Amino acid sequence: MRHAFALTPGGVDAVDGDDSAVPGNGGAGRWTTLVLPSDPELAPRELTAALEDAGLPDAADLAARTLDPRQHATSGTSDVIVLHVPMLTYDSSHDEIRAEKVVVICSRDAVVTASRSAAILDDVVDQVCDAPAPNGAGPYWVLRHVLAIAADTASGAEEDVDARTAALERLVFSQEHADPVAALYRVKRAIATARRSLDPLVTRIELVVDDEDLVDRLPEGAEQGLRRLGAALDRVNRALESDDRLLGDMLTAHLTLVQVQQNEDMRKISAYAALITVPTLIAGIYGMNFDHMPELTWTFGYPLAVALMVAVVLGLRRWFRRSGWL
Repeated sequence: MRHAFALTPGGVDAVDGDDSAVPGNGGAGRWTTLVLPSDPELAPRELTAALEDAGLPDAADLAARTLDPRQHATSGTSDVIVLHVPMLTYDSSHDEIRAEKVVVICSRDAVVTASRSAAILDDVVDQVCDAPAPNGAGPYWVLRHVLAIAADTASGAEEDVDARTAALERLVFSQEHADPVAALYRVKRAIATARRSLDPLVTRIELVVDDEDLVDRLPEGAEQGLRRLGAALDRVNRALESDDRLLGDMLTAHLTLVQVQQNEDMRKISAYAALITVPTLIAGIYGMNFDHMPELTWTFGYPLAVALMVAVVLGLRRWFRRSGWL
């Protein structure tokens, strides 16, 4: 599904019908949105058609490189920017981060945004269309707002992850017997998903703003806007990295606490075993069938044997308690 918009000094105007009706140079530019089909053979064709209608050069090669995950965000031409922009959402019920990507292909005269998620793309279009355009809407204006939306969603997801991390930290050091290892792993996996999406984007924004030839072709203020948005995404990425390290430290602390508790349990088991062993030893000695055991004929032999057992057990118990084993 494809939609077309005219970018004018007054803002964004939707165009009904075929997007070929959008003027290429009559205004500030043109904006085409495309929901990519799930079929890997149809997706390049649809994207190629959208790029051709937008007037971008080398449309077939550009579409193939854009959809190839092994390729970088380059287009083969010096004035076209290609970015894979993730829209992050945190699912608290499953401790997952979903990263739906919006591909933005931007030149001076046209911009194409494509995604496999119609809901995400519609939300992006609504937010961009509602954004004020005091200096007029253009392709780089669309690019900047898509990146701003990505920064907002990433920041919201990071705040949710940070809150979940704080809750897990309280759980690790609480007296509850719940095992937090599975939850720690799920949140770390969610962070890894987010960072795998943000790292390439931050790097590619840096490559764009460091390209002097490309920067010279950007509208006034576009470079500063891209740098600010790249810095905002990088801050979110570094915050997620900090949460990931903290979760790793919590996992180490939890395993250490488990080991300490196991050692404590083993000491108690050993102490109680010693308390049981002494009376068992004494009873075992008097259970032997020797002919010459003078204590068996004493009047107070039995009470003395029981008293000896009690005295030794109490003495051992006191010693174990003083040494911290009980």
